[in-house]
Amino acid sequence: MGSQNGSGGGRTGMLDSREGSADQRMEQIVSAIKDKDSDALKSLFSKKALDEAVDIDSEIEGLFDFIQGDVVSWVRDGYSGSGTHKYGEETIMNRFGITLTTDENTYSFYIIDYNDIVYNWSLA
Repeated sequence: MGSQNGSGGGRTGMLDSREGSADQRMEQIVSAIKDKDSDALKSLFSKKALDEAVDIDSEIEGLFDFIQGDVVSWVRDGYSGSGTHKYGEETIMNRFGITLTTDENTYSFYIIDYNDIVYNWSLA
């Protein structure tokens, strides 16, 4: 199996793809925070997480209230990823931190993000 990002093969390409996925998720989170867009932030959670959450809407609003000032920069702090394969499906777990700086303060978040990939194999 080749790289998922098309830039090479093997584990290095897969790691690059997973880190790229973490960067993409980080940008989605920061964008939702900058725009105070609760629907966009909520859309990043799985159905299971939303079902198990207690009043997610007020929790998201609390996050928006907690972060003071306008976002001026953000950076991903570290990265760790792992994956499991089972019967044509892969679950990838990305773990990373975000340091978000506003014109008033600096905030740190730790994210655990799960992605499921289903492969459609053809033997033709």
